[in-house]
Amino acid sequence: MKLNYETLRDKILGCWQGKNAGGTLGAPFEGKRGLSDIKWYQQKDIENNPPANDDLDLQIAWLHAVEEYGPTVSAPVLGEYWLTYITPNWSEYGIGKSNMRRGFAPPLSGRVSNYYKDSCGCFIRSEIWACLAPGLPEIATRYACLDGCVDHADDGLYGEIFFAAVQSAAFVESDADKLIDIGLSYIPADCAVAEAVNLVRKAYKDGKTWKEARKELFAKVPGAFSACWMKLKDQDPDEMAHTHVGFDAPNNIGITVIGWLWGEGDLGKSICIAADCGEDADCSAATVGAIVGIINGEKKLPEKWIKPFGGIIKTVCLEPNSELRIPKTVTEFTDRILACIPKILPVKNINFDSGNGSFEVITADTMFADRDEYLVNGRRDCEIRPFKTEEIVDMKGYTQFFVFDFFKAAVELEREPFIGTGETFSLKIKLYDSGMIRSQQWVNGDVYVSAGLTVESGAHFSLPLHNSYKFKSEHTVILRADNLVNPVNNVLIDLEINGRHSYGTAKIKLISK
Repeated sequence: MKLNYETLRDKILGCWQGKNAGGTLGAPFEGKRGLSDIKWYQQKDIENNPPANDDLDLQIAWLHAVEEYGPTVSAPVLGEYWLTYITPNWSEYGIGKSNMRRGFAPPLSGRVSNYYKDSCGCFIRSEIWACLAPGLPEIATRYACLDGCVDHADDGLYGEIFFAAVQSAAFVESDADKLIDIGLSYIPADCAVAEAVNLVRKAYKDGKTWKEARKELFAKVPGAFSACWMKLKDQDPDEMAHTHVGFDAPNNIGITVIGWLWGEGDLGKSICIAADCGEDADCSAATVGAIVGIINGEKKLPEKWIKPFGGIIKTVCLEPNSELRIPKTVTEFTDRILACIPKILPVKNINFDSGNGSFEVITADTMFADRDEYLVNGRRDCEIRPFKTEEIVDMKGYTQFFVFDFFKAAVELEREPFIGTGETFSLKIKLYDSGMIRSQQWVNGDVYVSAGLTVESGAHFSLPLHNSYKFKSEHTVILRADNLVNPVNNVLIDLEINGRHSYGTAKIKLISK
């Protein structure tokens, strides 16, 4: 299927108009526990003056990164943008920034000591990747992984992957049930996000009201968002079961799906239901507004809900006195995204000979993740150079990944990156073919460590690199802390393809206890 320029533009405009409307409607109810009955915007003087909302403006920083780096945008690059341009230091945003300043690059920045890793600040950033890869959820979710791991992990990250897949596919598919299946295909079937989505979908199919679905969701997949501002004595376990602080994404994603299903394609109805549920109301309403906006396109959105803003964007989380070019309207934002699509998509997915003077996007043949599509080592064509979404999702625990010119690597840490004198620490190095060389290779490796650390075993190694679908080589390195002299200890893993000039260095930091 092909998406022509005019259709793309209309749907991307619809995405941001819907995002703006939902975020504005839900903002006054953010952090509120309990049901509401919302009919209209609560803010005064919104005429051409929408309130600022981080749900939208964080994605402006990502657009700037894509404008500068194109398809080479990586998790470390997005991390540097986060440190440079994002001003808040609250919750997961602040923990991610703190970790990066300590030397933990993404994805460790989103995981180490981050009790907000499963929170909502990640899934609210999915739209930019869907709009840059419309009808290509495999690509959209891969960039969503690189984005989300800056300050999230696990269910927080799965939330962004889920919505990036849904929203990318929504450019060519409007059936909610099919879109949900597509989104779920990219995340673990047993994660809490999947549980929340499936629970809500079943309630809808069973003919329950959205209030009944909300009650069941709050009992079985609870969140702690609103509870952070409530005294324990004021929390009603019949309204929401207890869970730990920071575990908010699954519950609010469930709320978003409630708004989507029971809203039945109507923008106003969808964002009102989502906001009525409370909790992180601006996030859930903004996200469902974006989904409905993509499916319907701007031209089919009711003027009542989008006209008050005049398409204006207001920001709150971006460094104002920087070189970051902040779009003033959703129209400017949309046109800059459209200009980036040909830069970020593979050549095979762009048609410049569309006959109307503008490009077309050639969408994927299937929107679903291709997990287990082939026998292990059975596929003869190598995968694309970056890590695929499912490869990143399948990485265990504290894993740092690296993409080099002609191969890629992951380093799996046995635990959080802290070590004390007398302790040992193991690293598992995994090598993957990038699909660039298309022939079998050997990779030589050498491990170098800071003073006070010793490589007890595995300092030098050589591993095969096969151009098979799922083949990966593994090697374990064991470190020992003899007499730590530095607060931060570096581990450098030098990797070189035998007989070629291509090499890469993976750097891991271990903090002294």
